[in-house]
Amino acid sequence: MPELPVGFHFTQMRLQDYLDCRRRFQLRYLHGQPWPAHVVEPADLFEKHVEQGKQFHRLVHQYLLDFPLESLNLLAIEPPLSRWWQSFLAHGLEGIPEARVPETTHSTSLSGFRLVGKYDLISIGDTGNVIIVDWKTSKFVPAMSDLRSRMQSRLYPYILARAGLSRFGLKTIRPDQISMRYWYAEDPESPKEFSYSQEQFGEDEQFIDALIDEIQNLKEEIFPLTDDVKKCRYCIYRSLCDRGIQAGPIDNLETDLDILNDWPEGIDLDQLAEIEF
Repeated sequence: MPELPVGFHFTQMRLQDYLDCRRRFQLRYLHGQPWPAHVVEPADLFEKHVEQGKQFHRLVHQYLLDFPLESLNLLAIEPPLSRWWQSFLAHGLEGIPEARVPETTHSTSLSGFRLVGKYDLISIGDTGNVIIVDWKTSKFVPAMSDLRSRMQSRLYPYILARAGLSRFGLKTIRPDQISMRYWYAEDPESPKEFSYSQEQFGEDEQFIDALIDEIQNLKEEIFPLTDDVKKCRYCIYRSLCDRGIQAGPIDNLETDLDILNDWPEGIDLDQLAEIEF
């Protein structure tokens, strides 16, 4: 197989791509294959949703940097952005300690590769407890079991437990001090939150390490396609893989729109929570 590019690092999206479809991972990261197909239809509605999601993340970031609220309110007048924004102001920071670090990137190394995570918000409590917060603007709110199995839920706490937060004097953070919260703008009063643990940390390290080793040692010239053909409806490579031409409808997209970013097409669809400002 082609070697991973020099300087290649692993993010939650790259690992999730591999888990979802090895062929997608190969085309996207090993071949750098451009394929300008739409993710969903209607494309204009999807692009608008993505753009408003980006605007929402910018507003939250600026709010956390103490930009004047009156000025920010003037930037959130079109629905659904206006509704998301008001929901955030009412519920987005409930139970979040005052020591808050928005929009930071953290990394650690494993098996000779960097693991990188871009965090919407990290909050530190008086007792040293750390809450990772991720803002979501997708219509679809997954079950907790599905959310917990996503690579973001495994990678982000793991990186933080390895990397620490030196800025706050936390050179090391015990896994049991970490929790992760997903806040959905479409379900603002019911954030999805789970606690991390030493046991989960060990399981995640073994899982990620094995995944990296597997990726490095695949021998196939053409990586296998996913068996879940439903995923192909929302993949830009579907026609290249003879898995259909028409994009799937946005109303039937049973996944998080926020993870459909970093696609090599006209708009930046990398995880909305991972936008750099």
